[in-house]
Formats: sequence, C-alpha cells, structure tokens
Amino acid sequence: MSGLIAGKQNGVGIVGVAPGVKLAAVKVTDDGLVFPEAFICGLYWGATHGFDLANASLITDPYYYHCDSNPTQKAIKTAQQRAITFAQSKGMTVLAAASNETEDLSHPEFDVWTGEPVTNNCKLLPVELDGVIGVSALAGDRKLAFYSNYGTDGVDLAAPGGDMHVPVPGNESGQIVSTVPSYSLYYQLASDWNGRVGIGCSDGLDPNDPNADPSTCKETYALLQGTSEAVPHATGVAALAISKFGKLSTANLLAKLAAGATDTACPPGVYQPYPDDMPPATCTGPVTNNAFYGKGQVDALATLK
Repeated sequence: MSGLIAGKQNGVGIVGVAPGVKLAAVKVTDDGLVFPEAFICGLYWGATHGFDLANASLITDPYYYHCDSNPTQKAIKTAQQRAITFAQSKGMTVLAAASNETEDLSHPEFDVWTGEPVTNNCKLLPVELDGVIGVSALAGDRKLAFYSNYGTDGVDLAAPGGDMHVPVPGNESGQIVSTVPSYSLYYQLASDWNGRVGIGCSDGLDPNDPNADPSTCKETYALLQGTSEAVPHATGVAALAISKFGKLSTANLLAKLAAGATDTACPPGVYQPYPDDMPPATCTGPVTNNAFYGKGQVDALATLK
C-alpha cells in the first residue's frame, strides 16, 4: 500500500501515485485481525499527530456487518463513528476499502462470514461510516472488478484494484504490482499464484521459485488484487490534491476528487461477466453517482487542474 501511494521511481519497478508525500504506518492489526479498539486508537493517534489522510485498506473484526439490532455491534459502530468524526474535526480524512465479496452494501441480505440474514440497518465498517470516502475496485478494462463490493451507501469513488480475469499489456496477470518486502508474508504467499517479482536473487533462483530464499531477492515486488489495492490509488490522488490546494475538509476533498473523476455509467442489466467467480450484480444510479463507481473513477491529472 505504501508503494502504491508513494513509491519512488527507481527505474526498475513501480512508481507511486504521489511519490513526494510523507508516510507513517500506524499498526492496528493483531495477528492479521483489526479489532475495533485498535482501529479507534489508530485514528485518534493519526488525528492528533497531524495526519491529513488515513488509508484504511481493511475492515474491522470480529464481525463482517455491524447491525443496530445487536447491542454489541451497535456500540462498536457508534464508537467507530465517533472516532471518524473526531478525525474529521482534526482535519484528517479516512479513505477505506469497500471489501471483496461482490456484495451490495446498500441492500445486504446475508452475513458473508456467518450466513445469517441481515438487513439494511447492518453496515460494513469502516467504509459505510459517515465521513469515510469509500472506494470500489476497477479491473484493467475500467469496469468493476469481479470481487468488489458496491453500493451507494458505501462507494464514493472507484480506483484500480486489479482483476485476474482482465490481463493488460505487459501484465498478463491483470493484478496490481507494488513493492513488497522479501521477508513479508505477502511475498512468501505470492509464490502460490506465481505472483512474486524480484530483481535479481543472489542464489541464482527465479524469485517465483518456491525454493528461492526471499532474503536473497532484492528490489522485490508482488502481484495482488483487491479493494485494498484500490484505496491507495485514491489516497495517492487525495495526497496530490492536498499538496497542491492545501488542507481540505473531507467534504471539500471528496468534492475535489469527484470533480476530477471520470463519470462512468452503470452497465445495462445484470453484471456477471465471470459467473464462476461472482454472483449476479446490478448497478443503480446515474452516471454521476452510482452503486458501482460512485462519483467516478479517480483521475490524478484532472484533479490537479
């Protein structure tokens, strides 16, 4: 995510959307889980330390949806909303992933983790909280990625997230390439889908060879897809906007991003280009603000004009 936002151009790998901005990582995970108290503390820490933006390529555990009918889940939603509101009062905007279950967040029917029925009073956090800029994922053909959640309640913008079904020139995987440390879990797991990219391994092995020692592979990258990859593209554009125009409230920043975004109409009828991998999805809303693409696909150059 850091590479997608701010990776510096080195002539051999990627370059981030906003390579000149400053980054700081705030740890909110515990063994891969993001519990509400950690996320809330992370928001407060960033907001009180001068952050302009927070990239939330995550959803909070231990629930998928948080429903008003459940007192515990309602309390978690209330607490997280207070943290978002506090962050906004300090000038920090949170951008968050729509998640990857091909769910209509505006009309959920079942909890994808438990299979239990849910209603419209159930929300995915943090993307559906008031004041959060929600981001859906695009494939290489600029259509909604097969896995991306959607919905007018959660999606404000769309950004590249990659899609294995849609190869692009120079990248047959169709996924998003970014910097990934060779010692990281992501880089080690990427060997499962031939997704490791390394520039020179001192043991002479190809970086995608399962027998390669990741510690010997320098300038390492990996291929991934998801709304987690879409959010940093939007965050990078937001960082460019703040760099040029100065501090912006969440509402003004979203207006600036929306003004530069490419309006994208809903596809007609039912959207299910890959029935083996996605349920049928239906997009609603006008070209300027709809369930799949929100207020449009982010465009860095147009935003800065």
